[in-house]
Amino acid sequence: MRQITSAASALFAATISEKVTVADIVNRAGVSRALFYRHYSSVDEVFQSVVDLVAQDFVDRLRLETTDDQDAELGRVLHDFLYTCQEVRLPARALLRNSRLPGTDDSVVSMVFLRAEQEIYRRVGIGEPTRLARLTVRSWLTCIEVQTLAWLDGGDQDETIDELASRLTATLRALIRVTLPTEDEGMLALARILG
Repeated sequence: MRQITSAASALFAATISEKVTVADIVNRAGVSRALFYRHYSSVDEVFQSVVDLVAQDFVDRLRLETTDDQDAELGRVLHDFLYTCQEVRLPARALLRNSRLPGTDDSVVSMVFLRAEQEIYRRVGIGEPTRLARLTVRSWLTCIEVQTLAWLDGGDQDETIDELASRLTATLRALIRVTLPTEDEGMLALARILG
């Protein structure tokens, strides 16, 4: 089964899942169709299997620890996320490439970003985020998704994990600063991330 998911992972990382066929997977894995169908009923099921472990690993790493330095903790979480993407590059690319925008209910990656969004609100003490706070956080998460995929697709990855994490943290700061000053309680709570 691992042989199938490894082959599928490489194929999904190279193109969107809709273009991958059972024939592609069995040829790359060097297994029979019978073996494929013994474990999976469709390409979609293989894709789900490939990205579920990566997605769960991302969710586990999103848990922010209690600290007085929220900016440093945010940087740590971004660093962990990017390190995981680098370590499991093919499944991470598959996960990000086959996603839709964060906040939609029909993609695996949206579960990861929804969990990240909820963790940010929890950490800054926002019970029910305002519309402006939600738009700001989702804009930032979309930046992370797009920039991480571009970084993974870059091949040589000229930008280090530390540099990309710093740039993404600076992006959140910029989004918050552009929106402030405001009387919006959600935005004021988010501004506490900046210290």
